[in-house]
Amino acid sequence: MITFSDCRTKPEGGVYPSSRTVKPSKALDILTNCELAFGGHIVSIEPTRVETRTVVMGCVDQSVFEGTEEEMRLLVEMATATQEVRQLRNQPSRPADDGTKGDIHRLANALAANTGATKVAAISLLGELPGLEGLGRVSALGLDDITSVLGLIADGEATREEALSLI
Repeated sequence: MITFSDCRTKPEGGVYPSSRTVKPSKALDILTNCELAFGGHIVSIEPTRVETRTVVMGCVDQSVFEGTEEEMRLLVEMATATQEVRQLRNQPSRPADDGTKGDIHRLANALAANTGATKVAAISLLGELPGLEGLGRVSALGLDDITSVLGLIADGEATREEALSLI
């Protein structure tokens, strides 16, 4: 189980801290759909901890996800991939395939400005897609759908290959 702690600061000065324990799939859903998809800034990434800061409608949410390395693996991958895609989009030219991160570079180039950085990152976590047809099928899905499939992986209920076959 992952501990999710959040402290919301409202513009009028109220501070509302909360903390709860959630399954890895729920933590991944919160990180992806409630923090990163709303433009959340990644404050820090460690093997057992991810911290974000998200500003929505004047409220500032400082969120921390903590768990074992195994539980946090997909959250760390999501935060790292989102950060990489955002950096790629901010570069004037796309980097060449360096052999280690070529998949995410190709994916970011293929989806470019048509898809949000968080969705591109989520798609990259699924693993090797079966050509452009597979990319088209996956990119047509909503972020919630992709996160649900990734949740199966996060909870250990499916391998990446099994999850990808569901799409």
